Amino acid sequence: MNFAIVRSAPRRARMLGLSLIELMIALLIGLLLIAGAMTVYMNSRNSYRTTDVAARMQETARYAFDVIEPDVRLAGFWGMKKGPAAVSDLVPFGSVTGNCGNVNGWLGDATKYLGAFDSSWGGMVCTPTTGWTLAANTDVLLVRRASAETTAIDTNKIQVQSNRAQASVFTGATAPGGYGTGAAAETHDMVMNVYYIATSGTQVSLRRKTLRGKTMVDEEVIPDVQDLQVQFGIDADGDGAAEKYVNPGSVGTATVVSARIWLLIRSSDDEQGFKNSTNYQYANANIAAANDKRRRILMSKTIQIRNAQS
Repeated sequence: MNFAIVRSAPRRARMLGLSLIELMIALLIGLLLIAGAMTVYMNSRNSYRTTDVAARMQETARYAFDVIEPDVRLAGFWGMKKGPAAVSDLVPFGSVTGNCGNVNGWLGDATKYLGAFDSSWGGMVCTPTTGWTLAANTDVLLVRRASAETTAIDTNKIQVQSNRAQASVFTGATAPGGYGTGAAAETHDMVMNVYYIATSGTQVSLRRKTLRGKTMVDEEVIPDVQDLQVQFGIDADGDGAAEKYVNPGSVGTATVVSARIWLLIRSSDDEQGFKNSTNYQYANANIAAANDKRRRILMSKTIQIRNAQS
């Protein structure tokens, strides 16, 4: 009998590897762990992407309101003269290049310190910059006022001269007469902004026509703003507070003391696996679901107008 073979048999048994079944079980467990890790990773990535898109849209809305809000808040500011009463326009028609106006007095029409029009320029002869068109069913917001800071008289600008009793929109080397000198009168630059939504192919953008010197220039405020809607708070009883909010065409002769503005922001890129089937209803807008791959967020703000009352 070969005792060496008998003695070595247990040692060889202990050196044997995994069986095929054990290997398959180990591979299955490994695949399950990898699948779980990939699922967690994909969910985390999708969650991050959604959060990032939402943050970018909110940032777009905040920037747009940061531009619009101070402008609207100061609507009707005419220097030392508060409110729209006793403000005259001495600027000859044609003095402003690309002025959008088709009648005399449009630039300094202080009674229309704040206006809005649905899907139109409201009688103004405005044209978006080349390659862009006014978006259908969006509002156009118009703001007239004097600049917040005083300035020296500049023949290359449209300006506002005011004292406690009156104000005039003028242009030229000298201020209108009858305003006094020194601290009795102030000179401010004229501010005129027309905000609108424009489209160019698949692009959408919040743009504005703004007065620079003696020229109305067209510039982009921020892209990916799909809609602008406006309602005005009107003071019917003279107490300085808004009794109700109405669409721009329903203001009539009432005093506008506040503005409620909606902005519909669209994500800049498609998101795979997402479909936007939301119908948006606000102000007098009813925007059907786009059924596309872009997220949207609706933001609104109510802005009090400081200089609405005379």
